[in-house]
Amino acid sequence: MDLLRSWIISLCTTLIFMTAIELLLPDNSTKKYVKFVLGLILIAVIINPFIRLFTKNTIDINTFVAKYENLATSNTDNSSTTSVTEEKFFSNLEKNCAQLIKTNLSDLNCDVKILGKLDVKATNFDINHIEVYVKDKKVSSLDNTTVNNTNKQEFNSTTSKQIKSILSKELNIDEKKIYVYKGE
Repeated sequence: MDLLRSWIISLCTTLIFMTAIELLLPDNSTKKYVKFVLGLILIAVIINPFIRLFTKNTIDINTFVAKYENLATSNTDNSSTTSVTEEKFFSNLEKNCAQLIKTNLSDLNCDVKILGKLDVKATNFDINHIEVYVKDKKVSSLDNTTVNNTNKQEFNSTTSKQIKSILSKELNIDEKKIYVYKGE
């Protein structure tokens, strides 16, 4: 009896909703499409109790919401989600930095690698250091380079200083955390 009562209430609510929508619609070509969609909704409401009779597991949106909340608040899944979020965040930040350098320094091609940490809960990120690998022919011919411990050739040129200045201002970090190398 309770199932019949809830079905009649949802059917009446849907009909009232459909009538209100039809009254608010202007008379144009979209009205027929909206009526079609509303008709599909009405059919779904009418068929819903019969589907529940034939399925053993009732489909309940509250169950889905509860499962999603448990998944989101779970500590084991939260750490993997955080690492994926952190990876995507820094990947997008690296692309944006490379595009920023390319825009400000007349189409200078480079790759950017950012090492840092992201705190999703505090909506904060901390950058340990940034490595910029310049791949432009103009910069590769510079003779003022030094070799780092990891066999990377670090630039000490005006282009390097410009890159450091751009990234330092944009990301609000110290220029000492930015390293510019000759691209491979």
